[in-house]
Amino acid sequence: MASIETFDSVPILGDIRYAKAVQLVNIKESDYVNSGYITPSGNGASAGGFYYTNAVEIPNGAKYIVFDKSGTNTGALAAFYVRPTIVHGNFLMCVRMSDLTSETTFDSPIRYEIPAEIRQIEHLYVAFSSRSATPMTAHIVDGETIFEDVTISEFVDKDTNIEYEGYAIHNSGAIHAIGAWDVSKAFPVLSSSIKIRGYINNISSPYIAYAFYTGESLSDSEFVSGGRFTLSENLVNESVDVPSAAKYIRVSVNNTNTAFLVLSWNVEDSVISSSVKVNDTADNKFQRINDVFAPVKYGAAPIQIKLIGDSITAGVGGTGYNASESGGGEHIYGIYYENVNGVCWANKLKAYWESKFPNVTVKNYGTSGRSSGHLLQNISSLVRNDDDIVICMVGTNDRNNEVDPISGETRSISQFYSNLSGIVSYVQNSGKTIVLMACISASVTNETTDKVFHMEDVDMVVSKVASVYGIEYVSVYKLFIDYCETRNITIDSLLSDGLHPNDSGYEVMFQLISNALSVATKRPGATW
Repeated sequence: MASIETFDSVPILGDIRYAKAVQLVNIKESDYVNSGYITPSGNGASAGGFYYTNAVEIPNGAKYIVFDKSGTNTGALAAFYVRPTIVHGNFLMCVRMSDLTSETTFDSPIRYEIPAEIRQIEHLYVAFSSRSATPMTAHIVDGETIFEDVTISEFVDKDTNIEYEGYAIHNSGAIHAIGAWDVSKAFPVLSSSIKIRGYINNISSPYIAYAFYTGESLSDSEFVSGGRFTLSENLVNESVDVPSAAKYIRVSVNNTNTAFLVLSWNVEDSVISSSVKVNDTADNKFQRINDVFAPVKYGAAPIQIKLIGDSITAGVGGTGYNASESGGGEHIYGIYYENVNGVCWANKLKAYWESKFPNVTVKNYGTSGRSSGHLLQNISSLVRNDDDIVICMVGTNDRNNEVDPISGETRSISQFYSNLSGIVSYVQNSGKTIVLMACISASVTNETTDKVFHMEDVDMVVSKVASVYGIEYVSVYKLFIDYCETRNITIDSLLSDGLHPNDSGYEVMFQLISNALSVATKRPGATW
């Protein structure tokens, strides 16, 4: 059963944070498509006494819908979709006001917890419907979201990707182009077993098929094996062993069903297998930073460098920080956009390197508030095909006494090691080069406020993962402390809030990082 709570007002503090509101009273009567009622089946129906909104994307991590107190339960509902278009084929489920309260009107806001199996979809949309006579606002709010698995599967929209309109035949691996089935894109497998979990809204055609391949593209890979599950209920919870030759998996479902699936794996398996590989000195060479960035300094071929990490990569605390859509940056995923104009080490490095090396493009995909688990969950959105070198600095938020999105348990040093290893394994298996960095120290107050480990522990884990995978790492943590000690200044003097650097702190980070990555910065007082 979904939890239902009432409030005197929409909560904005504590563990619940206001994320987005949709006001049905702002819908124009002349806009016919929105002058009507969303039926419980997800379709829109024309009716003059109702209004419904367009489907809006639920921010990543949001857990609740809150219906404002000024409303009526007659006809009011929230409908969830897997795509932004309100049509039956994209519909997941709906909740009606009459499901939440027996009262015709209600004086306090009502909070509805989005079902866990629905929340796990990477791009989830909701539309609201209500009577025009009693204006109502519905809020989408953040909460204590626990992601149990790595969400990597969203069925490809067959309207724009006709290549994937078909069925991955489980006994041959071929894509059979028939309109009754949808097949996902290929996803890399990272362990010896995969759990296929998820939800379908209809079990009249209760089949889910899967197929393993040696490569991502059908044209240059071989089919390994496959199988099919026959479902007896809407929830999917199946496990399958990965054949030794398999590198990718596709999943199919009958498209008369609305479905989303979650593929999860034991990241520790990936760490073990990768460790064996990188320690085989006959096949692997230790990766030195100077060699990694030699093509940047001396090459002519285009190179794209991707920076991934948390808020200290994104630039929180620096002047002009704006990582929202209004900031004009490139969309990363979910609610996250590039902070293209704010003061931060990443933007300073981008400006300096791109001015020095015309063949180089640097993109800052830092995402505020994210941990290593969140990066691993969304790694396919953060690291893309056109990236050549990935620079990863994460771990600051892994110290927080919170639930890890991968394990579903309280964060720990071992889980951070596992997540970071999974990130490195994914990047390397994608044919790209990765460089790890350990972030700066925080204030004593920050380090002693509800933390499960500390920044020196983050540095040691990053060092260990780098050693296991045969790559050099940059300890910005040690460099930053040494900088402050040799100049007799405090660490806190370079922080804006005890955690994030201020403008001066970001300048120091840029100087330290660029020099450590073998690209020398200009001398103090330079006029060129």
